[in-house]
Amino acid sequence: MAQSLESSEPKKVFAYYIVSNSRHSDTKALQTEMSLAISTGIDGFALSVTKSSLMPSLISNIFEASKGFPDFKLYFFFDMTQIYDLSIPIDYIKQYHKHPNYFQFQGKSFVSTLGGEMLKFGENSTNLGWEKNFKQKLKEDNIDVFFVPSWNVFDTVVASKYDIYSNNVFTRNPILDGGLNWAGAWSTSNDYKTNYEDEGFYKAIANSQGKIYMAAVSPWFSQKSLRKNWIYKSEILYPKRWKEIVEIQPDLVLIVSWNNGEDSSYIAGDFEGFDHMAWLNMTSYYISGYKNEGKYPNIIQDQVTFWYRPHSKRAFCQQKNSIGLPTNAEWAEDKIIVHAILAFGGQVIVINGHRRKVFKGQRGINVFELPFQEGAVEVSLWRNKRLLARKEGVKKIEEGFIEVCNFNAHVDKLVYRMNNAGNFRKNIVM
Repeated sequence: MAQSLESSEPKKVFAYYIVSNSRHSDTKALQTEMSLAISTGIDGFALSVTKSSLMPSLISNIFEASKGFPDFKLYFFFDMTQIYDLSIPIDYIKQYHKHPNYFQFQGKSFVSTLGGEMLKFGENSTNLGWEKNFKQKLKEDNIDVFFVPSWNVFDTVVASKYDIYSNNVFTRNPILDGGLNWAGAWSTSNDYKTNYEDEGFYKAIANSQGKIYMAAVSPWFSQKSLRKNWIYKSEILYPKRWKEIVEIQPDLVLIVSWNNGEDSSYIAGDFEGFDHMAWLNMTSYYISGYKNEGKYPNIIQDQVTFWYRPHSKRAFCQQKNSIGLPTNAEWAEDKIIVHAILAFGGQVIVINGHRRKVFKGQRGINVFELPFQEGAVEVSLWRNKRLLARKEGVKKIEEGFIEVCNFNAHVDKLVYRMNNAGNFRKNIVM
């Protein structure tokens, strides 16, 4: 009989990190990223490992850089849509499982995969294939792994509630120590439903089997290439999904992603002129709420984050050899989204083109939406008829005929702090 999960492990948040995107980063740059992640409340990186000749040196660089941050942890996230030979994961685990920055959970080396549920490695079942050719092989070298993959059996978009837990996936696959619901980070239909209504049940069932439930959260999804050209509905996805995470209280959380520019899902850095760094402030606030059982920290400064796409979903792309509008383009909402974490009530004013909208904000989290039109974007924060901060968006919104189609988001912020005496300081725009 399965034992209920009785773990004293603290809640942790990881960010999915594309290792191949670090090929131009030296130790200083990598440590800057880690320091930024730590300041946001992120506990480590899930290293996306593919079958590439660059991987060994890039992984070595990342682990070497991590030595400067003993509490910042790393674990392998093997992309089994590209890796079909278990000798690759085994060799990496053997090399790094004793590294002081490798993430240990319940005394075992934490490992995840993207896919792999269809791989049997010559055995009669997926479970037996992974057990004999993965866990047992590592056990021969006295290495225990805590295996929490992202398999379709945990995808609450693809699989039914019955298939996942009533026909118990953990009973059928005892090799699993938990499950990651990767696709639960997004909605794959023209709404924002992420199967959140069922996730509390999934976590309870997993824990009753002595397993863990890991949830995923993502700010955006948009791809534009000949190989992949589609979007998921994303405008208010990030705050909505984080509120679900805080309420569900999964055992672990994975942010997808830290640096995946191809999917437009990154929360740090700039990709092709689309800077997402401003999402870090609000991420930090939600992480604190998650780690403190739903209790958010005291607000000592006003944080207003806003984002919008560079053009209407009805735009006509004029670029040469354009791949055209993405699949699901009609799902996009032509809106400016404003996320305001306010220490006190105030007014958030949004100016776009010839339109001006005043929103009344309350203390705490506020999310405002304004249908956009062609023109510049400006957001300002007022309190007691006094201007506290103002910021103009980095790009104007375009409509009609445009040069390049891109469904990524421009993200910006303004912050207003008080001094130590509690008095208001001069306007601060960041």
